[in-house]
Amino acid sequence: MNSGAGGCRRRWVGAAGGKPWIVPRTSRTCAGVSRVARSEEEQARQPLLDDFFVAPVIDVQRENDLKLGEAATAVLPPPLAVGASSAYLREADKLSFDWPIADVAAALERDEQGRCRRAAVVLGAAAPAPRRARAAEDLLVGKAIDEMSARAAGDAALEGATPLAKNRHKLPIFAALVRRAVLRAAG
Repeated sequence: MNSGAGGCRRRWVGAAGGKPWIVPRTSRTCAGVSRVARSEEEQARQPLLDDFFVAPVIDVQRENDLKLGEAATAVLPPPLAVGASSAYLREADKLSFDWPIADVAAALERDEQGRCRRAAVVLGAAAPAPRRARAAEDLLVGKAIDEMSARAAGDAALEGATPLAKNRHKLPIFAALVRRAVLRAAG
């Protein structure tokens, strides 16, 4: 098993055309930091996973933009920048369950003074497709990463959240996971 960007885990699960096929193992939170290769012949066509997923408001019958006959052959996380760090956290009833209650990946690039230069925070199990927490990312940029900025990022990650009647309990879990993932990524 290899670590990928944004705290994603990946594993070899088969072969396509004699080459290994990689899929995310633990989380859908790789979105926003990864690209997907659709076939060996079309390596140049590697959209960000943000664009790969299709939201239900766009098409309720599809989860991705694969065309008939296409197959996703790999998830290709980019290398982290020098000095960048990442963390992935998951909350589930049992570790053996496939679907988490909530999961969060955070990746940070910091300057020499320890201030955040760039951040990526992605929530899994928050929506039908992975969700970038852009308000949390924007809040972190330019700040030193400490308990206060991480807690503020956790709160910002929930901006605009509209939970359904039976999943409102996830909101404080996501806030806590964002805070802890940011602090862990900061070291």
